[in-house]
Amino acid sequence: MKIGATGLIFVMVAAVAVGDSHYPLNASEQLAVEKIRTYCQACHGVGELRFIYSEVDEEVWDYIHSQPSPKSKKLWATAIAEVLNWPSESAPPFSKPISPDQDWMPKGIKRLQMADDYVGGVSSRRIILENLKKHFNPDEPDTSVP
Repeated sequence: MKIGATGLIFVMVAAVAVGDSHYPLNASEQLAVEKIRTYCQACHGVGELRFIYSEVDEEVWDYIHSQPSPKSKKLWATAIAEVLNWPSESAPPFSKPISPDQDWMPKGIKRLQMADDYVGGVSSRRIILENLKKHFNPDEPDTSVP
């Protein structure tokens, strides 16, 4: 079987992409992606601030760890951690954003639902944050979980 230049390039790119990914995700990372879909998909599954492009968990995980947010220019994982790094386990008040041009996430009723969503005694927000934190780039700003 003969592989042309285009086929060889595709095979090489696919091999590099798989080699650089987080495949396979562990159970905690899979749960984090599930919760990201639950609370972020309505706003971030479409439009300019989209970071959910796939139904495949590993592809979503790889995307948020490799692509920058168009607004902050930080990796999506870092940007997500910043807006989920609430001052406490309670949902932040809607009247007190992070800054005048940045609000805590998620917005609206989903924020209240996320605050009450626990799996095995751990908040879904903390599950997302802890899993994102495991893969932070040391050159990115610190977004420590309180």
